[in-house]
This record gives sequence, structure tokens and C-alpha cells, in this order.
Amino acid sequence: RWRRACQVGERLQRHCRAAGLTLVANDDPLRLVLNTAALGINGLAADAWLLERQVIAELPEPGALTFCLGLAPPAGLVWRLPRQLERLRHALGGDPLPPFSAPPLPLVGEPELPLGLAWRASCEVVTLAAAVGRIAAEPLCPYPPGIPLLVPGERIDPARAAWLQGQASLWPGQIADTVKVVAA
Repeated sequence: RWRRACQVGERLQRHCRAAGLTLVANDDPLRLVLNTAALGINGLAADAWLLERQVIAELPEPGALTFCLGLAPPAGLVWRLPRQLERLRHALGGDPLPPFSAPPLPLVGEPELPLGLAWRASCEVVTLAAAVGRIAAEPLCPYPPGIPLLVPGERIDPARAAWLQGQASLWPGQIADTVKVVAA
């Protein structure tokens, strides 16, 4: 089953590339990652369009859509999926999206207030813009992918607040436009 599924995945990738679709290289032969940003399409919008046509992606992101083939890919997938992706490109495609900005996050954070104290402190909810200079009282951890962008006890600097505001527009419903901060 594994070999057969991998063969289907390889054929699917060849058909997509032949159709001029840009794929993101990855190490999983049963995952197809479409670079929607190269097509000028936000991956979340692409996902919504495809869902209306009964095509389900595993993971939509602002610049990509990931499809999971599984050990038993459906019959005809090698032909049907590339056709739907070509239709998607014709329906929503345009100039490539601008490059995404790297997050202004330190590799190792140094909270000013111990995590437990910040988490249990009196807090208030403020907009991201109003959070500049304040200390976070809870984590900001959108899913996917589930990686904290802010942890309790960290001071929210202007660059991070601006970046988070930009991310909130790319990930509607995933990153809140408000954050809990330690009460002043």
C-alpha cells in the first residue's frame, strides 16, 4: 500500500508540475503542497473555493495548501486534482503575492515577568496596537501551527505588535486582534 500510494503521489506531482503549478518541496511523499502565493491566491481563499467543489485540503495557510494523499488515494486523483487546481488558478489567480515578512521574534525569549506570575496576574484585554509596551498575560498561539508567538511575561514591543496585526489580516479568525496583558 505504501509503495502504491507513493507512486500515486509521484504521478500527481508530475501532473501538477506539467500543468504549471508550483509545488513546495517536502520530505513526505504523501503530502502535496501547492504554493498558492505563486499563483497570486491566498491559501485560505483557495481552500474555501475548493471546498465548494468538494476538494478538501489538509492544511490551508496564507501562502500554501497542503493535501494529504493517505495510504489509499482515491481513484482518479492524479487527473482530477490537477484539473481542479488549474480551474482555481483561472478563477482566482493573479500576480504572485508579495513575500511574507519574517516574524520579529527572538530565538529565545526572555520574559520580564515569570510566566506563572504573568499568567495568574490581574489582566485586561486590549487591542494589539494598545498592547505595545505592555506585558502579555496569556500566550498567543494560533493553530495551525500551534507555535507560541507570545508567551506570558513577555513585553510586547512595537515591531511584534505590528507584525501580529499584519498576521491577523492574513489569518482571519486565527490570530485575535486583542490580547490579554497584565493590568497596569
